[in-house]
Formats: sequence, C-alpha cells, structure tokens
Amino acid sequence: MSIKRIIILILVLSLVGIVIYDVMSKDEPILSHAFKTSIEIEQPGNSDYDQYVESYPMERPETTHHLGVFSLDETESTGYEIVQGDDYGLDKNLILSHEVGTLTFAFDLPESGYYNLALSYYPVAGKSSRIERLVRVNDVIPFKASERIAFSRIWVNETNDFKRDSNGNDIIPRQIEAPRWLERSFTDAEGLINGNLLYHFEQGENTISFEALKEPVLIEHVKVYQEKDLVSYDAYKTSFRNETDALTGTEMIVVQGQDMKEKSAPTLYPIADRTSAITTPQDPFALRVNAGGGYNWRVAGDWITYEIDVKKAGFYAISMRARQSFLRGAYVTRQLRINGEIPFLEAAEIPFVYSGEWNVYTLGEHEPYLFYFEPGRHEISLEVVLGDFNESIRSVTEVINTLNRAYREIIMITTTQPDLYRDYQLDTRLPDLLDTFDETKTMLENLSEDLFAMTGESSSQTAILDKVALQLADFIEQPETIHKRLSEYQNNISALGAWILEIKEQPLTIDYIALHAPEHGIERVNANIVESFVFGIQKFIASFVIDYNSLSSTADASDLKGSITVWLGTGRDQANIMRRMIDEDFTERHKIGVNLNSSRWMSFFPPLTGEGPDVAIGVGNGSPSTTRCEMPSTTSAPLTTTKSNNVSTRARSSPTAISVAFTPCRRPNSFPSCSIAKTFSTNSGSTFRKHGRKSSTSFPNCNGKTWTSSCRSTSSKPSKAFFLRTSCF
Repeated sequence: MSIKRIIILILVLSLVGIVIYDVMSKDEPILSHAFKTSIEIEQPGNSDYDQYVESYPMERPETTHHLGVFSLDETESTGYEIVQGDDYGLDKNLILSHEVGTLTFAFDLPESGYYNLALSYYPVAGKSSRIERLVRVNDVIPFKASERIAFSRIWVNETNDFKRDSNGNDIIPRQIEAPRWLERSFTDAEGLINGNLLYHFEQGENTISFEALKEPVLIEHVKVYQEKDLVSYDAYKTSFRNETDALTGTEMIVVQGQDMKEKSAPTLYPIADRTSAITTPQDPFALRVNAGGGYNWRVAGDWITYEIDVKKAGFYAISMRARQSFLRGAYVTRQLRINGEIPFLEAAEIPFVYSGEWNVYTLGEHEPYLFYFEPGRHEISLEVVLGDFNESIRSVTEVINTLNRAYREIIMITTTQPDLYRDYQLDTRLPDLLDTFDETKTMLENLSEDLFAMTGESSSQTAILDKVALQLADFIEQPETIHKRLSEYQNNISALGAWILEIKEQPLTIDYIALHAPEHGIERVNANIVESFVFGIQKFIASFVIDYNSLSSTADASDLKGSITVWLGTGRDQANIMRRMIDEDFTERHKIGVNLNSSRWMSFFPPLTGEGPDVAIGVGNGSPSTTRCEMPSTTSAPLTTTKSNNVSTRARSSPTAISVAFTPCRRPNSFPSCSIAKTFSTNSGSTFRKHGRKSSTSFPNCNGKTWTSSCRSTSSKPSKAFFLRTSCF
C-alpha cells in the first residue's frame, strides 16, 4: 500500500472516529452559579440611596398599613376620580389616577423606621407603555430612584397556536393586554439598586405623594409593610426537611420557550431561531416559532412567565436550554420567581455566561439547587436584573461624573482649544487633579479585574476600562501633556458612557425550561456533527428556493379582488407588525391582498431589473425613486409613481382597475399621449417640459440607459389633466 493511500485511510478513519465520538458523547450542563464562588465585586457604597439608608438608625418595625380611598387627602390630590370596583372584581371604591395629577395619602405610624412600599393596582387601558409615578415622602423626594417608579402591564398572545402564511412560515401572534389585579413592590426602574426600596417614615403623621408621569392606573391601596429578608438556599432546604417526596428515575417536565403565559411588554413575543438543528420545532425550509426572549428581552424590569403543570410532588432541579451570545466579556442575569415569590437568596440573581453556542444552564453552585413543588399548576417567572453589574454601572457612572468635573476645571484654564506649545501647569493650578486621576484609575483597574475574573478573558468590556486607566496613569506621570490630549480624553469619557449603555442590556434566548429529577440531567444540548451538517445543507438548498424576506397574505385568495406588492425597507420585526396590521385592517376592509417583502436593498433593485413594487415604504430621501416602464395590457388608466414622506407609491387614476401587466423596455418610438403638460427628467436632475396635447418627439438622450414613462393625473377626474414623466436611470 502506498504512502498516499495510507494517509487517506488515516484521515478517513480519523473523520469517522470524530463523527462517532461526537454522536455518542453527552454534553454536560453548566451550573449557573459555579463560576461566581470566588468572585467579589467592588461595592462603591456612595450612591444617594446608600447615604439615605445610612442617614437614620436601621429600625424595621413589624407593622403593615393599607392606604386606600379613606386615606386619600382630597385637598392635596388632583387628577383622579373615585370609581366603583364592581366592574373590576372588587366590592369597594377604587381610585382611578389619571395620566396627569398627584395623589397624596395621609396616615399615622406608631413607630419610626424604614418601610417597604407596594402598590395594588389594575393597569387600565392607556398608551401601552409602563405606568410610572414620582414618589415623595412627606413632600420630599428622598433619593434619585424615587423620581421614577415603574409598574408593568401584562401582555399575552392573542392566540395560543401559530398560524402560517402561504409560504409555510409561522406567523407571530398579535400581543394583547390581559389586565388583572397586581401587587408590586417599589423598585428602582433602572435596576441599579438591588431588591425593594426602603423609605423612612417618622412616628406620627406622614404623607406619601404619587405624581403621575405616564399612563393612568386604577389603585386599590398602597401597602406600607416590612418585607422579610430572603433566606439562603441551605435554610430553604432545611425548611422542607420533613418532606419525604423524593424523585427518582426520569421524571421531566418541559415547557417550550415560545409558550409564554404572560410577559411585561408587547415586544417580548415568541421568536424563530434557526441556529440549531435540535431547537424544537425546527424546519430548514420555513420559519418556525421555537424560542422566547431574544434580543428584545434585555431591559431591566422586563419579565416573562411560564406555567408548568406538576403531576408528582417532590424536589425538582430546574434547567434551561438558553443562548447568551449577545454580551461578550460579561454575563446576563435573571431573577427567578415561583408563584410570585423568590424562593431563596441565590435565586434573586441567576447568571448566564456568554457562549456562541446553546447551553443547558442548571440552577446550582456545587450541585443543582432543588426546588420543592406540590402537584398542580405553578408559575415560573424570569425577570431581567442587572445583578452584580449594578454596582459596576454605578461606579462607572461616578467615574464619568468625576472625569467630567475635572474636564470642566481644565478647560476653564486652557479653553477648549489650548495652545499646544504652552505649559499651563495644571498640576499646580489644580492641586487635587492628579489625586482625582489616581483614585479614578484605581477604581477602573479594580472593575477591569473583576470583569476578567468573571469571564476568564479580556474583552471589549474590559478594554475601554483599561484604556481610560492607562491614559489617567499617563496624565499622572506627564501632567504637562494633559492639555495636548483633551480630545482623546473627552472621547474616552464618551466611550465609558457607551459602555454603560451596552452593559445595561441583558438579552437572553430560551429554548425550553425543564423540571427534572436531580439524577436525570439534560443529555442533549447541541446537535451532533451529523445533524448540524445535514441541517446546514438543507438550509443552503432552501436559500435558493425560499424567499425569507417575503411575508405573504394569510387571507383566502378566492375572497380577494386582487393583490398588490409592497416593499418594506426595515427589519422582519417591523414587517411582522405591518403584516398583522394589513391582514386585520386593510385586507379585511378592501378585500385586496398585499404581498409584503422586507428588503433593505429595495431602492437598488428596480433600476437593475426593471421591476418594482406597487408601494415602497422606508425609502430614504437620498435613495433613487424610479418607475418601471408601464405598458398596460388592459384599457385601465396608466400608472404613476409618487414619493412623499419616504413612501413611493404607484397609483392608478381609476380606482377600479386592479390588474395590469408591465413590460420593462428601452426608449420607444412613441409615447402615450397626455393632456396639459409633459415633463421629462434625467438622472442628472435636468428637467424638460413641453406643453400641448401632442406627444413630443424631442427627449433627453439616455445614452442607452433604461427609461420609464407614465401619466399622472392632476385632477380628481380620470379623464382630465395628465402629464407625462420620463426618467433616465
């Protein structure tokens, strides 16, 4: 046997071995909290809220008060009305707070101390955004977070099943509000403060005022109470030590990520993921809704709720097949609630580390956490929180404020355009400047080290922190060069601001959530090499025959008078919204089908192909707007293209004409006869106009390029006042 054949045989056997190993191997789940055991984030402790909490003795009286209609101070309140609660399932009077106004509640407390606040509310119809209120205690805003307290609405899918369009793609169901009574504690709307907020009240008479910022809300009561501290996981397990329901074998309950029961925003609709062959359901030739969350699920305070039906009581582990491929060099965090309650302290912050692949995250540290479930239906909610990063964000925010103050002090001496050849002696004239730079540099270095410890790698998240720290160190060593690098200094401050915006976004995609016996883990995490290869080949073939940009009408073609083609120059999310609006309103009323196509290149296709849509939406002002050469095959009135407010539309003077054939053409020997005036335009902007009823024989030279012509009506009557427009492109 020749050496060449031996090498080929070795390569073939190696490839077969790799395939067999990949097919037979089992993926190991990731314990969510395992990597955090040795990580400690720097706690700045200098926010206005921290100072507020430390300004009074930490006394937490065990008392609860409900402030309803009878506690309302009518003389100090505006923008409200008292309504009967019968229509809302309550046998009492309620307070309807309008979008503008202030509610003030007066009450007496037997003891002074810190209290938590909660609101029992019903999200009445409004503008579909979060309900927001500014909270004052005894006519004072105690800390910045109290300037905006947000309360979410409840959204659900209009239908539980997924309809399909004529191309076989799943259609995302419409998101509708499903209001019900809720009780939510007051938290920081930006997520920068962990847990529920504390407010200090004095002994005796106190007031709480709510100034409306956004949206109306129906209020049952304001609750002044003491929230119990969360217990540790060990204490949680100990509380169930008398339970003997042990799970053995292969018990597993799975809920798919797209089967969300409720969510806090209409943008948290189910999504279609095509990155894995084993995401369920999956089809290489069509879009299947098979996941939840995604990039839209990234704002602190947004939550998704799933419902799980437990048949057998016992201790279950919770695992999630999820993908966090958005935030490299960091991790995203979710807060877990079971039936509205956080079971133990560790469940308040569940981290999901970055990975380009799907992973199974099992909640646990050294071993999986066990959650006790009784038989019946249970709700599992996941809420976006910033977790450890809220302290980092607050630290970087303080760094930005410090560096901006230093910048203002510097330019008061140097101006914004300093003399590069002059020594301004900034270290002498600003004696605290270098000490400020040194303290800030140390803080940035500590933050960078923490991020590196979390992820085990340097990334763009640490790079900007290191870059600013390096510049500050250089300023300390060479203060005479500070004024020469003010532009770079200012750019670095802006980059820190961008860092905050990026780290605040916490997206996560969920394929499924599984409750399972502790001994029975998730065996399949990613598709093996054979499945991935076959799925990739199928998608490649489908790319030649399937138009994924097309969103066809769901209406029955036999009920339609005709159809038009619309090109939309935005993403698929916007196209799905427009698809739904068209089907529910336009097609329903006019019996005209609409073939919607989402294409970002639409403004370039008509000149190249000689074809274009009936309507083009999202065409930029700087993009060419062209008309096809239109030669009607019927006697219907000719068409024209107009462009207004970034919408190009081909309109026919006769509204009854539906079907017409178009033929791309070159410059012909004759032109349609139009009355009143004729206008001819070249792509260089030149315009030629000739009045009269006869066709003109003098047209601009197109140099062999394609031209178009059409007649436009300048009158409401089809038979009068047309002008001819011809364009070269």
